[in-house]
Amino acid sequence: MAEGFGKLGMDVKAARAALAARQAAPAVSQKRRTGTVAKVALYSVIVVVGAFVGLVGMAISEGTSAARTLPVPTKEGWTVVSTDKITLQRPAEPQATYTIIGVAKTADGKVVAMNTRYSRQTGWVYTMRAYDCENGKLFTLGSSETFEEMQVYSPDTQWGQLIQGSSATQVAAISCRKTGKSLSGVK
Repeated sequence: MAEGFGKLGMDVKAARAALAARQAAPAVSQKRRTGTVAKVALYSVIVVVGAFVGLVGMAISEGTSAARTLPVPTKEGWTVVSTDKITLQRPAEPQATYTIIGVAKTADGKVVAMNTRYSRQTGWVYTMRAYDCENGKLFTLGSSETFEEMQVYSPDTQWGQLIQGSSATQVAAISCRKTGKSLSGVK
């Protein structure tokens, strides 16, 4: 029999084997803990990303529904032609959503459109413009980050030219069609 090992009565070989097993066990346990920590981290990231996507979706849908309930500002001599909500497809700006929320016709035959633009990077912009459909011109009546501020915005001082491919031209083309006109004179 091998020599005793303290009060436990183990021999040295058995003690060494037990010590080696104890030292090896934390390494296996550490591997298990590392795997568990990695899984927990992965699941946490999935939950956080899912929550973020959900919040963005809620913000967009809440914002979109808010834009849909806005009244179309009118002035004397304007006739509201449409309050249909028309969302524009803008391949050049996939991160932005443009929505026409109202179209009116002025007494002198110009077309007025109110639209919103939303993107996660810049937030909301409310814009109201008059369009001269026959000459491809626009006149900004108001533009701001809030509907209320847009209504008190200082308008442009002169008519500007519509440019092919711009969002303003796209809004103009749709708004002119709503009033029975076609857009021409765009550069």
